[in-house]
Amino acid sequence: MKKLLILIFMPMLSLAGGIDCKDLKEGIFKLESVDSSVHVIVRTKDKQRESVSKTGLESEFDIIWTSDCTFLLLNRRVIWGRDDLPPDANIDTLYNEITYIKGDKHTVISTLKTFNFKVEAILIKLDPKLLYSDIRDIKKFSYLDEDNYSWRALGHDYSALAQR
Repeated sequence: MKKLLILIFMPMLSLAGGIDCKDLKEGIFKLESVDSSVHVIVRTKDKQRESVSKTGLESEFDIIWTSDCTFLLLNRRVIWGRDDLPPDANIDTLYNEITYIKGDKHTVISTLKTFNFKVEAILIKLDPKLLYSDIRDIKKFSYLDEDNYSWRALGHDYSALAQR
C-alpha cells in the first residue's frame, strides 16, 4: 500500500516544484528598478538587449540557456549611451535562474561570481500588440523633435528612451 501511495504522489510532487519557462525564452520584458528607472529587455533566441530609461544606456548580451529555466548572459556590449561601469569591471558572465512565474510576471535571480553579487528582480512580459514603436504615435507627444531623437513608449507607462 505504501508503494502504491508513493507511485501516486511522486508525479504530483515533481509537477508542483517544476515551472515551465519556455514562454520566457523570447519576448519583450519590463523591469522597474529600485532607482525608479524602467529597463526594457528584448530577448531573442541568442541575444538579450537592454535599455535603461533613466540613462538611455543600451547594452546587448549573448544568451545561452543551460536548462529550461537557467541561462547565462555573456559578452556584454554597450550599443549606445554612457556606461557607468568602470572599464576594468569584469562582468563577462551573469548567471540567471527563473525561480517563480505568476501570470505575466517572473522572478529572476542573477549572480555574478567574480564579485559575490546576487540580485532578485521581477520582470513583466509585455504584449507586443500594446507597445508603440514611436512615442509620437501617441497624439499627445506628436510635437517631439524628430531630427534629434526617436522616442519609444511602453503601453501606458511612458518610458522615453533617446536613440540616435
